[in-house]
Amino acid sequence: MRKDHALILIPLCILQFFSGLGGIDIYWHDEAQNAGCAVEMLENKELIVPTFNCELRPHKPPLHYYFMMAGYKIFGVGPLGARFFSGLMGFLTVMLIYFSTARIADPNAGLFAAASLGLALHFPLHMKQAVPDPYLIFFTTAAILGIFAGRKLHRPLFAYGGYVSLGLAMLAKGPIAAVITASAFLILFVINGKGSWKEIKAYRPFSGAALTVAVAAPWYILVDRATQGAYTEGFFVTHNFGRFASTMDGNGGIFLISWGFILIGLLPATVYLFQSLQYGWQARKRSDAAALAYSAFIAV
Repeated sequence: MRKDHALILIPLCILQFFSGLGGIDIYWHDEAQNAGCAVEMLENKELIVPTFNCELRPHKPPLHYYFMMAGYKIFGVGPLGARFFSGLMGFLTVMLIYFSTARIADPNAGLFAAASLGLALHFPLHMKQAVPDPYLIFFTTAAILGIFAGRKLHRPLFAYGGYVSLGLAMLAKGPIAAVITASAFLILFVINGKGSWKEIKAYRPFSGAALTVAVAAPWYILVDRATQGAYTEGFFVTHNFGRFASTMDGNGGIFLISWGFILIGLLPATVYLFQSLQYGWQARKRSDAAALAYSAFIAV
C-alpha cells in the first residue's frame, strides 16, 4: 500500500468502523436477538445449536455468533463485544477492495474504489451492527475477488482462498452467498464472451466447490443431527425459501425500496453509479476487472 493511500484509508476506516461501537445500546430487534443468542451460546458453552431464550433459533448459521462470543471474551458482554468484529469486517472489506483493485487494475483505482465504499452513507452504519450481514459481505467479497484473482493472476492459492471464504460466507448466512458468487461469474462469462468450457475450468470450480463444502457442510450436518432436523427445516424452508414467498420480521414494502437503499446508501458515490455501470458495460470486452465489477453488481 502506498504511504499516501494508507494515510487516507486507515484513519478513514478507523473512524467509520470503530467509533461509537459501544456507545449506543443494543435496542432493536435483529441486534438484540443475535447478540442475545451469542450470549446464551457462550454461557452454555454451545458451539453447534443456536438458541435464544432457551429455544432453537434457526434464523441464521453460527459464524457471527462465534465472532460475538470472541468479542464478549475480549471486551465483556455488551454492545462493544457484540459489534467489534462486525466493524472489523467493514475495515477488512475496504482494505480488500483496495488491495485487489490496486493489484488487478492500479493503485489510484484501488484508492477511489475503497474510499467510495468507506465513505458510503449506509455501508459503515450496517457494518457496525451485531448482525450476520457484515460477515456475509466480507467473505462473499473475498470469495468473488479471490476466485477471480486466482484466474487473472494465475495464482491457485488465491482461488482456493476464495473458495474457503465462500464456505465461511455460507456459515454466515447460508446459500445466498453461493447464489451471489455463482451468479456473478455466470453473468461475467455471458457479458465478456469468455464462457468456454476451457475458461470455466480455469476457475477450478470442482476442486473449489469441494473445498467450500468441506468448510461449510460439517456444521450443517452436526446441527441437523443435534436438532433431529428441526434446524434444517426452520432455516432452509422457513428462513430461506419462505422469505421469497412472504414478508417476515416486520420487513415489507415495494421492490423500489431496495433501489432507494442503493441510491441513498451509496452517497456520495451514487453520483458515479450510472456512469460506472455504463463504463463497465462498454469495457466488458477489454477489461475482465470492469466486467467482474459490473457482473457482481448485477448479481447482488
